[in-house]
Amino acid sequence: MNSRYAQFDRSRLKLQPLSHRQRDLGLENWLRLEEPTAPYEHADMAARGTPGYGARARSGEHPSIWRAPAQAGVNRHIIALMERGLISHIAMNGAGAIHDFELALIGQTTESVARYIRSGEFRLWQETGMSNDWLREAGECGFGEVLGRRILESDFPRVN
Repeated sequence: MNSRYAQFDRSRLKLQPLSHRQRDLGLENWLRLEEPTAPYEHADMAARGTPGYGARARSGEHPSIWRAPAQAGVNRHIIALMERGLISHIAMNGAGAIHDFELALIGQTTESVARYIRSGEFRLWQETGMSNDWLREAGECGFGEVLGRRILESDFPRVN
């Protein structure tokens, strides 16, 4: 289908290696499950809480959906909640999967959005584009499943 808009000239993009990127979050920032978290209180959270929710989720009576934007730094906690039966589905945008990819590959993630939007370099990293290639090869699988499988099958230094 022909568009009435001119095709963007991708040859003008300058992809750079992740090693050149300023990163805001490294593995050293991750909390271990046994570490205490900072207290968090918000009036709306108490009002929206549902007594017995965890028990109903574990019983299978109701699905429990974790809906969030990209999550970086709480992977271990999400997995622990899934293993305990408190989360049955996860819905997040593609950036969450990209964070997992970058963490497995280089142990750091989260580019400085403000900096790279201003310079026109946001999301222009050579290695991160690998995930697009993997998705094209995916067939019937979804993006998260394909990315997770390929990370596990990789020789990335930080897969555990």
